[in-house]
This record gives sequence, structure tokens and C-alpha cells, in this order.
Amino acid sequence: ATPFHYGAFCQYVAHPARMVFKLQSGMNTLQGSLLEPFSVGLHAVTRANARPGNSALILGCGCIGLMVLLALRALGVEQIAVADLFGIRLEQAKELGAWETVNSHEQDLRDTAGELTKGAGFDFVFETAGSRATASMTTDLVARGGKIVMVGNTFGETPIKLFALNQKEADILSV
Repeated sequence: ATPFHYGAFCQYVAHPARMVFKLQSGMNTLQGSLLEPFSVGLHAVTRANARPGNSALILGCGCIGLMVLLALRALGVEQIAVADLFGIRLEQAKELGAWETVNSHEQDLRDTAGELTKGAGFDFVFETAGSRATASMTTDLVARGGKIVMVGNTFGETPIKLFALNQKEADILSV
């Protein structure tokens, strides 16, 4: 975290030593900059206990969403759908191994998810967009007995359909 009085566009930023990690030799700063987002994605996926044969939907494919995708792929999950509003992000997700992509600006996410899962829902729904809109639809997208993993920072009140959650006996995990 950058202290409030320093901007991220500064040439130099001072941090306490406890907040700084030395990169391994041979690792450049671009690779190093991806360690933290990848650790978030990996933590979300391991906390969910995702396994090969599971299906997953990632809501939002910014940096964290793409890292969740990579972590799922590394653990052998192949049926991974990614939803976002921006085509360029969806193209990147496809290049990184997404099974299906959904442009939520052009397609109804609930309908498309129903088609992809034959109405069963996804074993895992990862909310990485930090959007109240996507967070509130997670219960519609998760399978019976599935898990919703809240990764994005969603601020403000977010309506969650608790009755639907109870009917599906789905779990909500926070990261």
C-alpha cells in the first residue's frame, strides 16, 4: 500500500522495511510487480479448494481476475468462464486459457451462464470486479453446493439473495 502522502507516479516512494521484499536474482521488476496480485489469485483459489473437474466463473478480468484464472489453470481446472465488460480484457483471458468468455455489455450474463452450465450453475464463482452489480448476482450463478469467493473490494451495501443461497446450500468465502 502506498502511504496517502506519496503518489504512485513518484519516481521514488519511501516505505518501511517491513513492507518491502527483495526480488530474487534474475527476476525483473515487471515480473516482481505481479507477485502480489498472483498471490491474491492463488490464495482465493486455494481457499476455495478448487480441483480438476470443477467449473468456475470469474466476474471481472482485470489483473486480479486474470491471476485467479492462472491459478485455476495451474491447479488443473479447465472449465473456466470469464465475464467482463471490455473485449480487450476478454481476449487476454482467452489467451491465458479461459474456456469461455462473456462480454456482459453485449450478453446477458445470467442467461449465458445458464447455457454454459445447462442450468446447473458454476461450482465456483469468483467476484474479482469489486462491483455491487456482479456481487449481487453471484447467488444466481453458483451451483447447488458451490462456493462464492468474494475477492474484489466491494464498497457500500450489496444485496445478496440469502434465500437463494440457502436453497443452494452454497458458501460465501471472503479473501
